[in-house]
Amino acid sequence: MKRLVVMLLTLAFVVSCSQGASQRADHQVRDTTWLKKAKYGVFVHYLGGGPDWNEKVDAFDVETFAAQIEQSGAAYLVFTLGQNSGYYCSPNATYERLAGYEIGQRCSRRDLPMEIADALGSLGIRLMLYLPSRSPPRDAKAMANLNDVHERRPAPQEFTRKWSAVIREWSLRYGRKVSGWWFDGSYNRAGWDDLSKPYNWNTWAAAVRAGNPRSIIAFNPGASISHAFNKLTDQQDYTAGEQTQFGATPQSNPPPAGLQWQVLSHLGTRWARADGPRRTDPWMIDYIRRVGGQGGVVTMDVNVSADGTIYGPHLKQLIAIRNALRTRQYYVATDGDDSNPGTKEGPFATLEKAREAVRRLKDKGLPPGGVTVYLRGGTYGRTHSFALTRADSGEDGMPVVYRAYPGEQVRLIGGVAIEPRRFAPVTRSEAAWSRLDPDARGHCLRVNLASQSITNHLRPLQMELSCNGELMPLARWPNEGFVRTTSAEKDITFGYDDPRPERWQKAPDAYAAGYWRHGWANRIEQIARIDTKAKKITLAKSPGYGIQPKKPYYVLNLLEEIDRPGEWYFDRRTGVLFFWPPSGVDRAPILISILGEPIISVKDASHIRLEGLTVEMGADDGIDVSGGSDNLIADCVVRNVRGNGITLSGTRNGVTGCEIHGIGQTGVAVSGGDRQQLVAGENFVRHCRIHDFGRWQRTYAPAIRL
Repeated sequence: MKRLVVMLLTLAFVVSCSQGASQRADHQVRDTTWLKKAKYGVFVHYLGGGPDWNEKVDAFDVETFAAQIEQSGAAYLVFTLGQNSGYYCSPNATYERLAGYEIGQRCSRRDLPMEIADALGSLGIRLMLYLPSRSPPRDAKAMANLNDVHERRPAPQEFTRKWSAVIREWSLRYGRKVSGWWFDGSYNRAGWDDLSKPYNWNTWAAAVRAGNPRSIIAFNPGASISHAFNKLTDQQDYTAGEQTQFGATPQSNPPPAGLQWQVLSHLGTRWARADGPRRTDPWMIDYIRRVGGQGGVVTMDVNVSADGTIYGPHLKQLIAIRNALRTRQYYVATDGDDSNPGTKEGPFATLEKAREAVRRLKDKGLPPGGVTVYLRGGTYGRTHSFALTRADSGEDGMPVVYRAYPGEQVRLIGGVAIEPRRFAPVTRSEAAWSRLDPDARGHCLRVNLASQSITNHLRPLQMELSCNGELMPLARWPNEGFVRTTSAEKDITFGYDDPRPERWQKAPDAYAAGYWRHGWANRIEQIARIDTKAKKITLAKSPGYGIQPKKPYYVLNLLEEIDRPGEWYFDRRTGVLFFWPPSGVDRAPILISILGEPIISVKDASHIRLEGLTVEMGADDGIDVSGGSDNLIADCVVRNVRGNGITLSGTRNGVTGCEIHGIGQTGVAVSGGDRQQLVAGENFVRHCRIHDFGRWQRTYAPAIRL
C-alpha cells in the first residue's frame, strides 16, 4: 500500500511539473515583444449589414486601404470581423450553420481579412482581429440558436462551446497571418472562470490559437479606468485598454504582471466617427512617446469609409505621427542627385549616398521603426560591390531596409550595357574573317569594349553576355553535348578523332571542359597546344584527377566556333567582342558582366533587409551575406550571375520568397554555426524558386548547399 501511495504521489508531482512547464512554454510562444516594439497601431471598425452586405464588402478597396495603413506608419492593424448586427466580413460556415442561416446570408462571400492580411504582410505590417465575446445582440435568431443570453449575464456553457467552434474556424482559416485578437464585451467573467467546467477561458483560448499558437489575446473587461487595464485570465497577453480618451499611461495605470500594456481610444469624438482629430499632432506625438518610453503601446481608432479610404484628417495626423516617431525614409532614383536631401521629392542618385545618410542618422540614434531606403524603379549599374558592414547595421526591431519602391522594378546590374549601334559587321578585310565559320560570315558583329570604357577584362571565362535578359552561349564545340577523348597521356594530354581542331591553330585562349576521370568531377582547363598530326591536345595543367580515355569533354571560348545565332567570343588581346545576335533584337538591351565581386555584400552587419530587388549580370556572386545576424533577403530576384546566387553565413540570416536562376554555381550556399561546439547557425532558405543553376560548376553545385 505504501508503494502505491508513493507511486501516486510521484505521478502527481510529474504531472504537475509537466503542466507548469507546458504553461511556461506556452507563454514563451505567446511573445508580446513585437507589440511592445510597435509603439502604435490602428484600429478600424468596419461594420454594417443588410441584404446588400456582400456588395458592400466587395466594394472595399484593399490596395488603397493597405497603402494608407503603410502611410500611417502603423506597425499593426486591428480590424473588426463583425459586431452587434450579426454580419461578418469573412466566410464562416460554422457560424452560419449554428446561427441558422444559409451560406452567405450573414458572413460575406469575400474574405476581406485574408486579402488585407496578404496586402499588409507584404509591407511588414501585422494584422489582429476584433470580435465580440458574445453573440450579436441585434440578431435575436442568432442569439437563440447560439444559446446565448445578455452579455451582462454569465455565458452559458453551450454558447461557449458553439462560439469556440466559430472562432476556431476563423483561426484555422487565417493561421499565422493573424498575430492577435481583441475580444470585446468580456464583462461577466463568471461563465468562463470555473476551469473545471468543460468550456472556459482555456478551451476558448485554444480555439483562438488553433491556427496560430503565437496569437496574443486581449479580453475587454470594460472601458472604465479601473477595469480597462485588468487581467481576466492567464490566457490574456495584453491589456484591452479601452478608453473614451487618450491620457492613461503604464505609470498611471500599471498593468498586471505578465501583461503588455496597451491603450485603445479614438481619434474622432466617438468610435469610428468622421470628425476631429480631438488632439493636436504635437500632443499625440508626445503622448505616444511617453507611453512608449514606459513600455506601452497606443492603438488609435480611425474612421474608414465603405470603400476602405481612411478619413483624411485622421490619416493626416497619423502621417505626422509617423514622420515624428516611425521609420525614417530615404529615396534613391536613377535621375536623383547626391546633393539632394534624399526625400521622395528630392532623391539621392546613389546607394552609397543613402548608406552615408543612414550612418549619420545612426549617430543620433535609430528611430523606433528603423530606416527604409526606397529605390525607385530603374536600372542601377554597379562597377563595384554595394558593401554594407558592421557600421551599417540596424538593431533588433529597428532594421535598416533597402527596398524597391512598391510597384516598381529595381535592377542592380553588375555589368555594362552595350548599345546595339556600337556593333559593326566583321568584313572580309579583317583578319577575323578567315577564322570565322562560313555560316557566321555576314552575321557576326564586333565591338571594341574600350569604346564603351570597358578596360577591366577580369579573368578568362569570367565575363558573360546577355541579350534581352537571356544569357548568350559562349562559342563552343560541339554546340550541344560532348565528344570523348580517344586516348590519354600523363594526365594532361588527350587524343581526338575529329578534324575540327585543325581550325583552332590561331585560337589563343581556347579552353576544354570535361569530366576527365570521374563523372562527379568536372574541370575547365586552358588548352596549351594542339598537335594536328598526332591528333592530340595538351592542356596547360592536369585537370585535378587526371585524364582517362573515352571521357566526355567540349571545347569553348573560340572565335572559330561562332556558328549559330547567340554565340559570342571575347578576344582578350585586342579587347574586341564578337557576337552573332539572335534575330529580331535590333533594339534589345545587350549587357556584358564586368563586376568581379558580389553585386551586394553584407559583411559582419546585422538587422539589414534587402527587399524586392532584382540583382543580375555579375561576374561573381549575386549577394554575399557573411557573418552578422538577423539579416533577411526577401522577395528578390537573383539571376544571370557567374558565381553563386546568394551566399549566407553568420547567424539567423535568411532568404525568403526569392526567385534565383541562371546561376553559374550554387543557388544559395548556406553555412554558419559552430560544428565543434554544436551551436546552430539558424540560417534559413524558405519559399524560394531556384532553377537553372550549376551552369559552370556542374557538380557539387545544388540549388541549396549546406
